[in-house]
Amino acid sequence: MKKLLALVLALVMSMSLVTISNAAFKDADKIDYDEAVEVMNAIGVLVGDEKGNFNAKDNLTRAQAAKIISYLLLGNKTAAALVGAAKFTDVAVTRWSAGFVDYCASTGVVAGNGDGTFAPAGQLTGFQFAKMLLVALGYDAKIEGFTGADWQINVSKRADQADLFDGLDISGNAALTREQAAQMCLNTLKSPLVEYSNKGGNLTINGATINIGASNAEYKTSSTKIADQTIYANKLNSSAGEYIVEFAEQYYPKLVLDTDFDDFGRPCYTWSYDKKDLGTFAMKAVSYTHLTLPTTER
Repeated sequence: MKKLLALVLALVMSMSLVTISNAAFKDADKIDYDEAVEVMNAIGVLVGDEKGNFNAKDNLTRAQAAKIISYLLLGNKTAAALVGAAKFTDVAVTRWSAGFVDYCASTGVVAGNGDGTFAPAGQLTGFQFAKMLLVALGYDAKIEGFTGADWQINVSKRADQADLFDGLDISGNAALTREQAAQMCLNTLKSPLVEYSNKGGNLTINGATINIGASNAEYKTSSTKIADQTIYANKLNSSAGEYIVEFAEQYYPKLVLDTDFDDFGRPCYTWSYDKKDLGTFAMKAVSYTHLTLPTTER
């Protein structure tokens, strides 16, 4: 009897460790970052293929990253209607990703290779995707030094502040997989937006562009009450009633993140989108490896 009770208890405990979510993909058993994939799929930013697979371990291409950023910032319908403008010689206006790539180029999210090309099928590193997400959060690439010889160092610092690599155990220089990109997008949804009171002006010296007189990036705030904060109710100035605005609170107001405890008292996250439950996920924290080897921004 004691052995039977022990087996039952072990079974209950093992079941309690399982993430409760909607397995939307045929290859769900190959997904490690299930929370990120679930949420990003629900809002239509990172979806599966025509066979119903997510292909979590496939490396993300530069063109696919441009599509993700376009969908994050514009929403599905607007992003899908984007058309190309031949900003890069290797991205024809008829290419499936032309609208996404050219939109990201026009908004400073990407800068190309410096020779008029973009290499849309090329692999993307964690630092490269972090730079794109930081610009989506409101950081100015020129002001923050996200271009030039030290771009990776500057991106790494801001990415740390924004927790873009939270929950990941990767090198920033390594090629990024689709599920790792999903995790970085999820972190972006929970990160504060920033803005500048003054972006100053540009001065070019020996081919390098320097921004003069720009203000520091500051968190975007709102007077919205705590009850209306769908992600985090972060107060910046209690006397003025200012609340920090997270990315999802501006771009995805129907997305709600709550914290709770499971039956064993462990902290967990619960997500819902448009009042539809997306699942309950155990809190976990993994560090990533800093490897900043400055190269030309790609």
